[in-house]
Amino acid sequence: MIVQQPIQQRQTARVFYSQVLKPSYDSFHTAARQTPLVIMLWGPGRRMPKWSDMRLQIRNRLEQLGYTVFFSEQLGIPATASKQKAVEYLQRDAVDLIVVVQPSYGLVGSVSHFVEFRVIDSKMLLFIDETARDVHLYNRALTELRALYNNVETYTAPEDFTRDTLLGKIIAKVSLMQTVKYRAIQRARGWGLRLENPASDPGQPTGRRQPFQYNLLELYREHRDEMDVLNDPMRLFFLAYMNYTGRTLLKGLSKDVGLAEASLLDEMAPLLRGEMIARSNGSVAVTAYGRRMLDGLGLNVPATRISVPRIAPVMPAIMQRRMTAIATGAGLTLAAVMLFVLSLVNGMNVVSNRQPLELTRPAITATATHVPAPSSVPTSVPNR
Repeated sequence: MIVQQPIQQRQTARVFYSQVLKPSYDSFHTAARQTPLVIMLWGPGRRMPKWSDMRLQIRNRLEQLGYTVFFSEQLGIPATASKQKAVEYLQRDAVDLIVVVQPSYGLVGSVSHFVEFRVIDSKMLLFIDETARDVHLYNRALTELRALYNNVETYTAPEDFTRDTLLGKIIAKVSLMQTVKYRAIQRARGWGLRLENPASDPGQPTGRRQPFQYNLLELYREHRDEMDVLNDPMRLFFLAYMNYTGRTLLKGLSKDVGLAEASLLDEMAPLLRGEMIARSNGSVAVTAYGRRMLDGLGLNVPATRISVPRIAPVMPAIMQRRMTAIATGAGLTLAAVMLFVLSLVNGMNVVSNRQPLELTRPAITATATHVPAPSSVPTSVPNR
């Protein structure tokens, strides 16, 4: 994931973003992308020619990104399973995630079991046709799933097949779960996990990859605020910048990062919910947990870590126009004065040239100087 600078910032904030946040953030996500995932791709089957082509495209793209991908039939799920309650046949222990692309919600079970027993336990990422005939039956369940696990998306068939929109949505969700797995390996002790499967290590060869021993959707729900911050460079920037500058007043932080206070508070909501920062009246402060999180990402840096170049302050446009007008007026006034002086001097020269010669020529007065004749100068001093 390449970070783009998200907001207009003051000079110190821009330099911190480019010199500290972006390198650390890109490094974290580059490492996370090396974490293996085993994925099963489950769809409506070969009955839909467009889906048949699309699922090949999805598998190939996911494999290019380093994932291990299987079709449902490769894991022993019978073709008849797609008719109803197909989820009962899923071999969820063999995979990290099941990417489900379906035209109907009913295929994953009845409404009463849709959330707890059918979707989450089976590690499903759901991509359902927005025109599904039974969508109204599942509205409440969908709301719960989105709020807790963020694992439901809709698509428009067949437009999203041809425009790669569906493929982009699948990659985004899978990447988020991959970050969850990487973070779980990093923070196993802090998350209370006991990793018993050595193949969970991202450094294991592809042929030995095994699914993670913990349900990634459940881990995401338990640590959602932290994962949402790690997946959003702007929110992580706010946390790291507050810690770096020691900013506590929302007003000052708002000016630094170029956001209104209300918008800034909205962006920092996951930081507050996750207790990475604490708010008191008009101030905010990074908590001990927030600093530990920054430590793990290499973002808890001293003030000497970055150097902010000194830039001459830019004069506001209105002041520039005013100064230009003043300079122009002063220049015109000075030019007028110079013309007046030159014309006055020129006039004096003309009058002077018309006066009589004896008045214009300077008077020369001879001054007599007595020089003693050589003979009168004594040649010697008489003796006394």
